[in-house]
Amino acid sequence: MSSKKNFFKNLLTVGSYNQIALLIGFFTSFIVQRLVSPEAYGTIALITVFSGFIAIFSNAGFSFAVIKNDYSSAFLNQLSSLCTLTGFILCMILCALAYPISLFYNNAVLIPIVFVVASNFIVQAISIIPKAKLQKQHQYGYIGKILLIGQLFNTGFSIVLAYLGFSYWAIIIPQIISFAVQSYFLINKTSILPGFYSMSTIRETFKEIKSLFGNISGFNILNYWARNADNLLIGKLYSEAQLGIYNRAYFLLTLPLNTLSNVIGQVLLPTFKELKDKENTIEPQLTYLLGMLSILVFPISVVLITVPDLLISIIWGKDWLDVAIYLPFLGIVLFVQAMLSPAGQIFILHNEEKTLFKMGIVNSFILVASIAFGAIYSIRHIVLFYTISNILLTTPIIIIVGFKNTFHFGNSNLIKFWIPKLFLLFSICLSVWYNITYLKVLFLGLLSIHLLLSEWQRLGSFKEMVINIISKKK
Repeated sequence: MSSKKNFFKNLLTVGSYNQIALLIGFFTSFIVQRLVSPEAYGTIALITVFSGFIAIFSNAGFSFAVIKNDYSSAFLNQLSSLCTLTGFILCMILCALAYPISLFYNNAVLIPIVFVVASNFIVQAISIIPKAKLQKQHQYGYIGKILLIGQLFNTGFSIVLAYLGFSYWAIIIPQIISFAVQSYFLINKTSILPGFYSMSTIRETFKEIKSLFGNISGFNILNYWARNADNLLIGKLYSEAQLGIYNRAYFLLTLPLNTLSNVIGQVLLPTFKELKDKENTIEPQLTYLLGMLSILVFPISVVLITVPDLLISIIWGKDWLDVAIYLPFLGIVLFVQAMLSPAGQIFILHNEEKTLFKMGIVNSFILVASIAFGAIYSIRHIVLFYTISNILLTTPIIIIVGFKNTFHFGNSNLIKFWIPKLFLLFSICLSVWYNITYLKVLFLGLLSIHLLLSEWQRLGSFKEMVINIISKKK
């Protein structure tokens, strides 16, 4: 089987299970969000700003190290122990921050919630190395089944606890149970268990991944605060209800984006590493992937941009209609960020983690500055400036530093692929802001025509490839 077919076969396997899990979670939200208030989601969002930042260090290079290198079973157990120890330390750090977080927001209710959320670091850390080993072995079917089982546990407990009136606990506790179930099955499959080792052994283990850990952690720190400065500022300057509304809008951006990133992330590095070792180039395959991502995500962006009110009234009810104000802008951001989602792993594949980190410094400063400037005026201004900075500043930087200078893509291919998309997306953004409906429809139509003309051949070959893969499975 060709490298392209092998990649998309794995992608189809992972994507199928992730899509089922996504649909289950999405339909679960229909029920849960009618039983849990916006204030409850806002309360969780206050903590997520800090817990999400600490989580950056839980898997900063561990899984990448396993996939890129051929480690022995004994070393994998040592690495799992280091990973679990890291999870325990992160748990203690977040617990220590519980009281300061409550003071920052002037809300003592947050203290017990922080303690429970912190336990998740240990639960998740145990599964990181076993899952990475299975990814390296291309056992995506088993990983997908475990994800689906975990999602079913999450769904069942969420609905029951929400119905019983457990408020934010109906969102927090099921996630911990889901990760615990997944960890059990992953450990059972791989027999990788954390153990007790001397500190000298732990130090030697850490030296093996120190460079990768440092650069990935640095990039993730910058990227995290750039993406969460909005939550922090809204939580501080506006009400919890407003933060809850914004958080639900941002959820509709991150839901498809994280799903795509998770699916591609599990397959891309192991497959492209083999491809690069054999052929010494990945430009044709990566260009093909970016084209398919633009086609896949475009319908979702169109829905968010054109009918946000209808979408929200259908899935969450009229009490959440304020969410629709932000969705058109986030639909534009979704389209851009989906196509950029493979870039980070391609930097790692080229052993350019330092370049990724340096680029992250610049892009993070741009995004945080745009968010802070928007916060002076309103939440809607935050979303506007965040969208514009993605289109006109951070994306061109990634194209030049990454695709041109590091991945060595040709200039003509980059211009043909990116320039029409960025111009039309900026035009759509302005038409949404000034509420000029006919221009919004016009530019969306032009973007759809551009995608059909530029990706028609790839779409045809992709369809044929998927049919061949499915027929062979049968």
